[in-house]
Amino acid sequence: MADRQCITSRQSLGEADRIRFVAAPDGSLVPDLAEKLPGRGAYVSANPEFVEQALSRGHFRRHLGDALQKQSDPTDMIANLETLLSKRFIQQLAMARRANLAVIGSGSMRDEPWIEGLFVADDASKREASALQGSLQPDWVEEGLPAEILGAAFGRSSVAYVGLRGSSYASDATLRQQILITLRRWRPFLAAAACHTIG
Repeated sequence: MADRQCITSRQSLGEADRIRFVAAPDGSLVPDLAEKLPGRGAYVSANPEFVEQALSRGHFRRHLGDALQKQSDPTDMIANLETLLSKRFIQQLAMARRANLAVIGSGSMRDEPWIEGLFVADDASKREASALQGSLQPDWVEEGLPAEILGAAFGRSSVAYVGLRGSSYASDATLRQQILITLRRWRPFLAAAACHTIG
């Protein structure tokens, strides 16, 4: 997809670094994570700070015009985005599982000929994670993800490691890319939610 300009920072953003918003038929502001909803879109950096600024400073109203009739609370919108992005990540990871692209368990992964990427849960053993990475030599590693989120994609309460298999099929590559895009968007909102919980 083409780069789009953030209505707050005016920076040019790629798909993984932005969130599209549209005005719903009832005049409310809704995130369009798939970037497929009809109507004029407003793009904002995938960061709670920029979303809050866009709401509090009226950037959405100026960009979307009269189609936007309802005010959105910044705190509620940011919390909603964290929820939506986490659910999207789970759904996409579950699709990878059904497509036989995702595998769990360090023992199972060590038997795989090619694990392209590795997700590591926030409660995983650092020693075991380091050993697993050394054994698998994946192209990329994403650490610190909630174990319950990784588990949800596999119908479990928690999972420590998820590996994504390599594949030469274009559809598989697209799915893997979409998972990483969602994760990149989600991380700033996940961090904000964690800080709010601690605070």
